[in-house]
Amino acid sequence: GAARAVIAPHAGFSYSGPTAAWAYKHVSPTGIRRVFVLGPSHHHSMSRCAVSSCATYETPFGGIPVDRATSAALLETGAFDVMDLSVEE
Repeated sequence: GAARAVIAPHAGFSYSGPTAAWAYKHVSPTGIRRVFVLGPSHHHSMSRCAVSSCATYETPFGGIPVDRATSAALLETGAFDVMDLSVEE
């Protein structure tokens, strides 16, 4: 069947584009209701995970809206911080 999760490189199209494309081609968008985009912070040290402070997450394929209700629920657990816009890329 189709992949339900993908862990793909993010070094940029010129470096890892073919490898990422190979991973993403196995995803069927049928029935997808929510996508979690996870990534490291390359320029800011954090002691725990953080949720975006943005309303939209820009991708090469267009903007995807951030599920603010899910972000709020994650914050309520006390296990997440909010990524400050000044360090979010």
